[in-house]
Amino acid sequence: MSRCLFCLKDFPDEQMTDEHAFLAALGGDLKFKNGSCKSCNNGFSNQFEQTIAKHFVHFRYLLLIPNRRGKVPECYIKVEADGEQLEAKLLPDGTAQLKPIVKKIEKDGVTEIVHQHATEKQVSELRKKAKEEGLHLIEERSPGQQVEVNISGDLKFIDSPELLRAVTKTSYTVLALRMGRNFATRDIFDAARNYIKMGSGNPKARLFLHEGYMQACQYGPHQHAVILAGTNNRRSIDAIVRLFGGLSYFVNLSDDYEGADFFNTLPYDAQRGKEDKLLYGHEQAELLQIEDVRTSKETVWNDRVSSGAWFLKFFGVALKAEIHE
Repeated sequence: MSRCLFCLKDFPDEQMTDEHAFLAALGGDLKFKNGSCKSCNNGFSNQFEQTIAKHFVHFRYLLLIPNRRGKVPECYIKVEADGEQLEAKLLPDGTAQLKPIVKKIEKDGVTEIVHQHATEKQVSELRKKAKEEGLHLIEERSPGQQVEVNISGDLKFIDSPELLRAVTKTSYTVLALRMGRNFATRDIFDAARNYIKMGSGNPKARLFLHEGYMQACQYGPHQHAVILAGTNNRRSIDAIVRLFGGLSYFVNLSDDYEGADFFNTLPYDAQRGKEDKLLYGHEQAELLQIEDVRTSKETVWNDRVSSGAWFLKFFGVALKAEIHE
């Protein structure tokens, strides 16, 4: 039997699922074994995790971050060719595969099937079919074209209720990983659990921007992190969650903590699906900065525009640097 971290009910192990610390759709493969019952797990997926996964598809594509099945998402775009807007799939090498089009043309009693923008696999199958059926196959190859690809969208979701619930769940699951199931299922985390499960009560997570903290504790765009701090004199357990190196959230997990001070950090490389041991050197800097984030006038809270602009600038610079390494 195992106790679900979220509903606190006991279930046979076969009715439990492993709980991902970071969303599997964001490259998370670090798990708390038998962390959630199937009901809670399915509820999270339907209520907010699938939505968040869709919002981050383009970032995962650019960073080649796979999901739990090891698959990097496909990215569909619009390109202009010969003055016409066409649908295409962006390929990992930066080229675009135009969406195949099949046209049927009747002329002088002859039916002609025209395949435009066929993939190499489709061309191979057409050759085979023509040979088997004695058909006349005419191949015309147009020269490749350079296209400039721009992926655009908005970042309205970075302070959405869905993402705030997701980062609260991430910080709580990492707390369970670091401190154990018995500690995480204490009553002092009831408010955090209710917010994760139902979105009820005040949000436990807040989007923030603190440039000094970002500079002192630098991460790459393919890295996520959770920093936990329990403080006896404040009676609080708080966390900072970093996504893709540059989106930052302050999460209050409890305001009713009595115990020894503790500090723990978990840096994670989503590209490789592993904890990033090299980044544990940040720990002292994180410890010094977490209180500054909470109290400093430099911290900008819940400002989607400022945080989004900073993140996009950071992401673009960091991505170019990685490409040229």
